[in-house]
Amino acid sequence: GAYGYPTDSCVVLGDTSSQEFTCADDDTITYNLYSTNDCSGDATTLEDYCSGGTVCTGYCGQTGTCGVVTLSSYAATDCTGDVQYEQSIITDYCGGLAKFECN
Repeated sequence: GAYGYPTDSCVVLGDTSSQEFTCADDDTITYNLYSTNDCSGDATTLEDYCSGGTVCTGYCGQTGTCGVVTLSSYAATDCTGDVQYEQSIITDYCGGLAKFECN
């Protein structure tokens, strides 16, 4: 299945990397990969991400807002300390086999 990933939402991939999808001025998706864990600094970018053979559809230029849920994974079992991984996903979006909802 697929998930709906929000734009302008930083994904922590580990201690020294993160990624973010953004909308370009022409309403295409740009993929940004950072060598920091907070999407700061210079990024390696891939413009028009969804046209490069990836299985995705960009929805830039849409009106309205989507609900977003964020999963944060910590090194400590009491959810303190540094975030090891963090991912935000759009709620109420069916991506084939999965859908995240708030009850």
